[in-house]
Amino acid sequence: MHSYQPIQDDDIDDIPKKSWACRWLNDTRIWIKKRTRIDILLTVVVLILVVCLMTVVTALLTHREPTKSSIIRTTTAKANPSVSTLHNFAVLQSNSIFTTIGHTMASDEIKRLPDSIIPIHYQIHLQPHYQQLYTIGDVRIQIQCLKGTHWIVMHNKDIDIQSLSINGNGLQVEIVDIQHNVKDELFYIQLDQELIAGQYYYLHIRYKNQIIIHNRYGFYRSQYQSTSNQTRYLYVTQLSPTDARTLFPCFDEPSMKATFKLSITTPPGYSALSNMPVQSHSILPNGKSFITFFTTLKMSPYLVAFVVSDFDKLASYSSNGILIRTWTTKEKLMQTQDALKLATAYISLYSQLFNITFPLPKLDLVAIPDFAVAGMENWGLINIQQERLLCDRRYCSMKNYGAMASVIGHEIAHQWFGNLVTMKWWSDLWLKEGFATFASHLGCNQINRKLHLCEFISTAFRAKAMQFDSSTYSHPIHQLIKRQTNIKSLFDSISYRKAASLINMLYHHIGPSLFATGIQKFLHKYKYTNANNHDLWQCFTEVTHQINVGQVMNTWIYQKNYPLVTLKMINKNTVSINQSQFTEEHTQISTARNDDNQDPKFILSLDHLDAVINLPQSTAWIKGNCNRTGFYRINYDIETWKKFVNLMQGGFQHFSTHDRANLLDDSYHLSRVDLLTIEIFLNMTRSLINERYFEGFDAGISRLKFLISVLDKPSVIQNAKKYILHLIRPNLYRSNHISEYDINDNLLRGFVLRTAIWAGNIPALLQVKRIFNKWLNGQSVSPNLIPTVMEIGIRYGDDNDWNKVLKRYYDIDDDHSKAFCMKGLAASKNPELLQRRVVIYSTGIQLLKIVVDERKVKPDQTVKFLDLIAKNPIGTDLVWNFITLHWDQFFARYSREIFTMPKLITLAIRRMKTEKQLHKV
Repeated sequence: MHSYQPIQDDDIDDIPKKSWACRWLNDTRIWIKKRTRIDILLTVVVLILVVCLMTVVTALLTHREPTKSSIIRTTTAKANPSVSTLHNFAVLQSNSIFTTIGHTMASDEIKRLPDSIIPIHYQIHLQPHYQQLYTIGDVRIQIQCLKGTHWIVMHNKDIDIQSLSINGNGLQVEIVDIQHNVKDELFYIQLDQELIAGQYYYLHIRYKNQIIIHNRYGFYRSQYQSTSNQTRYLYVTQLSPTDARTLFPCFDEPSMKATFKLSITTPPGYSALSNMPVQSHSILPNGKSFITFFTTLKMSPYLVAFVVSDFDKLASYSSNGILIRTWTTKEKLMQTQDALKLATAYISLYSQLFNITFPLPKLDLVAIPDFAVAGMENWGLINIQQERLLCDRRYCSMKNYGAMASVIGHEIAHQWFGNLVTMKWWSDLWLKEGFATFASHLGCNQINRKLHLCEFISTAFRAKAMQFDSSTYSHPIHQLIKRQTNIKSLFDSISYRKAASLINMLYHHIGPSLFATGIQKFLHKYKYTNANNHDLWQCFTEVTHQINVGQVMNTWIYQKNYPLVTLKMINKNTVSINQSQFTEEHTQISTARNDDNQDPKFILSLDHLDAVINLPQSTAWIKGNCNRTGFYRINYDIETWKKFVNLMQGGFQHFSTHDRANLLDDSYHLSRVDLLTIEIFLNMTRSLINERYFEGFDAGISRLKFLISVLDKPSVIQNAKKYILHLIRPNLYRSNHISEYDINDNLLRGFVLRTAIWAGNIPALLQVKRIFNKWLNGQSVSPNLIPTVMEIGIRYGDDNDWNKVLKRYYDIDDDHSKAFCMKGLAASKNPELLQRRVVIYSTGIQLLKIVVDERKVKPDQTVKFLDLIAKNPIGTDLVWNFITLHWDQFFARYSREIFTMPKLITLAIRRMKTEKQLHKV
């Protein structure tokens, strides 16, 4: 337990108790209208850039020069786009003796595999040459012909095919021609005879491809530093969504499921992991190991996985006998104990929830030092970013622990929802990602009931999803995929966060019992096959009996944005309901309360845009979206809003924590679009003096701070800051007496301290500075407090403090501590230090082509670092200028990754607040 000296009552100036809103209301109202215009322009610019970027990135990458081959010889003029000329495409030229198709941009429509051939079984052996960075591969594929055809069409990306043969029924099938579609990553094998429907055939392909370095997709090399400062390598796969075709020629679509028999050779001192347990392990004459794995269950190609490393493991068994192992470097092995406990608990919980025992004999979770995504759900072999799997209790905060629990829960949920049952096509990506996100929050809260770890994560997810989805340039959850580039662009806030929010809404609508029954029915019916959203809705409809779930939910997934529901009291017993923005919605969940604290809930089925309903007798008021489970906003008549203001100020007995935050959040956002006067939100914030939960403070104080940040009258700003100090006073006093294991208290403590210091409270600043100096001197400080201490210590410190923290970043070997140092370094008020730091980190990852030093800086840390700098008002323009100046370097490193490039573009733009900044974009 860590504490610090309490702040005395007289440390805060007296705050006038009379209404404060009039002092800066006019400034705020004028700003909101102006700010809304800037917001819209910035949002449009950001979204257009992201869409264009994701569209172009894959298009450019598909024009990379394929490996030269005796069978297929194709060359390409490779070009990287500048930030201002993203529309330029490389032009392919061919000197192939065979026909090369797809060398122009005449048709961008995605080419799907024909339904005439399906894979049944792959036998794949990889013989990597680890020092020379290439792999010799051998794949034998059993296929079945469903329709008579002279063609076999497969995926191939950057693979040099050495030899290819086909036989069936003991007879060789002659190959007439091979055509290579470079743009769509397909190759077409023309045969001299028609394959017979119903017959099985066998393809044998020998090939060569590269082990990727400096990028994190396909089969690539990662690295870490040992305690003796030696660079150690490991070799990792990341094949989702469409990079299985870079590891072996295959039918690389989710519905093309098959079984896989995998084997690989490894260097001395290394072990290999794959989807299934090791079947045999033999030592070759050259000292290498030949490792064969048991045959997988039927699965999609993007789930194939290997990890070749010198890692060590911890092991445990779930309650139903499944072997669970966590893998990392020998020095950090004990830091996976918490992850192992969580994984073991999730396996048992999900097996019970889904009523299907985990279908594999083992599950490995590997901490990858350099991984492009938080985690990847390969069946039986989950790869996770190192910082998301390791937890040293000396440095790991409750927030870090919650993030770890969420990621592990998400990836393990995929073992059923995504792996056992897979979407038919990427248009339904949200099915697996949205459900895994929802299940991770549900499971996390059940495993850690007392900690409420993931409530805050799910709340933040919903808020971010609503922010993203409120834009005109948002998109429906379910999208038609017209181009290859569209696949990766689907991995966004809509597919994850909005989808999870809608599943959560359905969960609360039909109830946990029926929801679990529907999920079980779906998983049992479609296990080892593929399904789409209609199949899921049908299973829910069959268990609910009275609700056509598809009719309800389709209105949410096929339309972008979300509804605005307007409730207006006509009289004490009648309310009118109007919905806007979408043309059709069927279900909203609301709650009515009376003065006797009764809490009747009822469903409002709206088949039209308007409705009038009768309320129970003696209804005093009606509040919609009970407990904030719905994905929509609600507006009320002005008298109801005023009643809510009075009820909030009179105490919290009327509303739950979620409802209080919901009212603050809705009133603020409605005021931004002139649907509600700003006075409602401002007066409602008075209730925050009694608030004890982070969710409410974040919904209220954060909005007030944002409003203040754009005002330019010092007297108004000073009065507004005094008002905020008045609101946080009670929580500032109690911040010394909290549990280190209560995530709400810890989030609130950091938030209140940062806000108090921002508002000018000197005693709070001095107290945090004392703790910062303790940390600099090597004394122990609670990891829950360190992020706040680091940020404040650097922001109000000097160059010497900054240099000490930078040295600590380089010296310490813990990802969470490094992240804390990042956060502090990025908070500096000195732009010269920020610019210097950008140079340091850029050289560490070849962005400035000065020094390559991956022992100190990982590629994913660079983007996080830039994001932290961009949050600093004096760093926003610096980061944008830096990104545009070194665009080619960023593009070379991150262009193949799903999440990094969009984040790189938006991290600076979304924090711009002025028209001058907008003109730079």
